[in-house]
Amino acid sequence: MCAPFAAKSLIALAVLAASACDPGYRLRPVGWTRSGYEWFQDFDRFSMRTGGLGGLVGEWWLDSTFGVFNNSERLTLKAARLRTASGEYPGTIDARRVTVPPGGGSVSASWRFDEKHTAPDVLGQRAEIALDFEVGPDARTIRIEYERAE
Repeated sequence: MCAPFAAKSLIALAVLAASACDPGYRLRPVGWTRSGYEWFQDFDRFSMRTGGLGGLVGEWWLDSTFGVFNNSERLTLKAARLRTASGEYPGTIDARRVTVPPGGGSVSASWRFDEKHTAPDVLGQRAEIALDFEVGPDARTIRIEYERAE
């Protein structure tokens, strides 16, 4: 009597586990140096790091954080834009992470799509994020190209 119950329980658990798995997607920044799970790039007057873009296939949002370091001046994120084959999308900047003091910190931006258009569908195989900064008194745009990771 226990054997059929145990077998049915194992089958039910396997079905539940398989149906709960939502495969992920990942895009990596093109031309950046990889170290562990992050990518790094040097720019004039500062450096940046990011974990790339990724999430679960069914998500209809995208959140991205960019670390800034080796900066001797304050940086302020003024705007973020996502450009893909399906269009251009203005980002929402996290008000808690707008300004980076000298020495480093991070900035964040996010995008919300409608529930019929998941993040991997919107991003496609290639995407670009443009970040408009004030670096001290100067305006600077950083463009980060991403491609689908294998």
